[in-house]
Amino acid sequence: MNTAIVRRTLAAVATTGVLSAALAAGAAAPASASSADPHNNGHATGHATQSLTVPLTAARSADLGPWETGYIAFSNGVPVGGYASLTLHSDGTYQFTGHFHDSGFPSYNDHLVWVVRASDGTAFTFSHSGHMAGTIEPGSRDDDWNNTGQNPDIANHWNALQAGWNWEWRANVNWDVAGDIGRIIDDMKTAGEVIGAVIAVV
Repeated sequence: MNTAIVRRTLAAVATTGVLSAALAAGAAAPASASSADPHNNGHATGHATQSLTVPLTAARSADLGPWETGYIAFSNGVPVGGYASLTLHSDGTYQFTGHFHDSGFPSYNDHLVWVVRASDGTAFTFSHSGHMAGTIEPGSRDDDWNNTGQNPDIANHWNALQAGWNWEWRANVNWDVAGDIGRIIDDMKTAGEVIGAVIAVV
């Protein structure tokens, strides 16, 4: 499969001890990326990815995020769009929310995975899979999710998250969620980042 990846990367380092309030709190400016894969089982398969790296934060906070994907679009005629958001808190709580909409004839299975790497190499994974009904199928054209919870490992690694973090998300329709998590981890390793434990939060 020939996958064209459109990747938008923003890097910031606090060399003067001052960052914008948004970056210091771990918030990324909205952005979108899209690409296309060949047709898969009669359906167009879309792919989008984005990454953000902040090696050093200038201020400590009880929250990281909300991180926003911005609008997610799929080309190659895939009539699906959406967005997602992720927020982490020092007590280990998190909010992972999002929305996809199918405005076309065929139905689609969708998924989005988000991997956050702390400065100690710990990687936290957040994933969602859902379904949207197209014109050919009864049911909702929308897939909405709002996953909130608490994971003690986030709290246990908060100092490492505060010291530095980076993340990457990937979204696909009619594709493989576990494979995308592996691809993100491989991307981070290729970039020279050390990956230790991989913790599946949701």
